[in-house]
Amino acid sequence: MTLGFRPRLHIPVTMKREATPSWYDLENRRSRWLQVFARLKPGLSRQQAEAAIRTLHKQIIYQEVQEPAFSRATEYSRQQFLRSYAVVLPGGQGFSGMRRALETPLQVLMALVGIVLLTA
Repeated sequence: MTLGFRPRLHIPVTMKREATPSWYDLENRRSRWLQVFARLKPGLSRQQAEAAIRTLHKQIIYQEVQEPAFSRATEYSRQQFLRSYAVVLPGGQGFSGMRRALETPLQVLMALVGIVLLTA
C-alpha cells in the first residue's frame, strides 16, 4: 500500500498490544505510525467524503491546539497546524509521499523532452 515499502508481516491493528507490548501508542492522537485506507460507500462521491472528513479533522485539530502539550508551539507552527486539511485520494496505486514531490519536476521534464523531440 505504500510505494517502495514491503512489510514482511501484516497483523490486525487490534493485535497491536500483543505484537509490541512495550510500545502500544494506539490511543495517542499525536502518534503518526498508522495510515488509514478505506472504501467509499456506494453512491458517495469523493468530494462528499472529503467534506465529511474535513469537518471532523478541523474539530480534532482545534481541540488539539487547546491541549497543554501544544502550548510550547510557536504562533507560526500553530497557524500552520490550523491550516492543515484532510484529503481523500484514490488508493488504487497506494500511498507515496514521493509522488506529490516529484509530480511537477516530472511534468517539466516531459515538456522539455517534447520540445526536444519537436525540434529534432
